[in-house]
Amino acid sequence: MRDEEFDPRKDEYDEPRLQGLPIRDLRYADDTALLSTTTEGLEKLIKAVKEHSEQKGLHLNVKKTKIMDIDKCKKEARIQIEGEEIERVKSFEYLGARIEANGKTTPEIRRRLAMATAKL
Repeated sequence: MRDEEFDPRKDEYDEPRLQGLPIRDLRYADDTALLSTTTEGLEKLIKAVKEHSEQKGLHLNVKKTKIMDIDKCKKEARIQIEGEEIERVKSFEYLGARIEANGKTTPEIRRRLAMATAKL
């Protein structure tokens, strides 16, 4: 999706900010990670992406969609798409890197060291 076609800034998505700039998603090819500081913002963002995708003839795959609450969340996000609840995870892989809910990188470093050792 090009930004000029889909501009989440039109609504409030409670996106996190980095140096004052909103960071609402991470995208590469067909991999997307959506970011929000609230469950409500994430629900709106998922709905907007789903609607935009459908306009382009694409389908949001609920089975491949995951939610990860970071440690600072006070409540667990429970979001549904088409009546099916999105799976909650403690970590996920994005572009080959494991992202942990607690922000720790040790498991990813160990995983990569094990992969490198196996190649030797």
